[in-house]
Amino acid sequence: MANFDKKSLDEFGRNWIKFIREEIKKDALKSTFIPRSKEFYNSFSYEISPDGNVEIYSSWPWVDVIVDGAPRYKMAWLTQARGLNVVPLMQRDGSMVFRTVPLTIGKAWIHPKIAAHTFINRAFDRAIAISIGDIVTKVIVNASTNRKR
Repeated sequence: MANFDKKSLDEFGRNWIKFIREEIKKDALKSTFIPRSKEFYNSFSYEISPDGNVEIYSSWPWVDVIVDGAPRYKMAWLTQARGLNVVPLMQRDGSMVFRTVPLTIGKAWIHPKIAAHTFINRAFDRAIAISIGDIVTKVIVNASTNRKR
């Protein structure tokens, strides 16, 4: 594996963060689960570890659920046995529908699963492509400069 200087790693990290923000915005157009705030976009940062890896971090509280998704599960708290009778549900057109909740935990609604979002992986692929292009360009420029001497 090649070792890269800090400048190259910083450039890769900046590109990765830039592309994460761009890919989040694309996902946010397709899913109401993705936050559409600057706070979410800006919650991502990178660090270069002592062994030369670029590591991505987010300060967003539920970023793991957004990135990894969540399995289907029984919503046991959402029953008449727990004291709740109806739930307001917002429709895509902005109207509100009220649904009666199940009577018992045994008949509780099943949460439909939260899909994993791949914006970090897509951003990584874009950052790699840019970085490889930059490295190849530097090698070609260096080779042509050395030939002229």
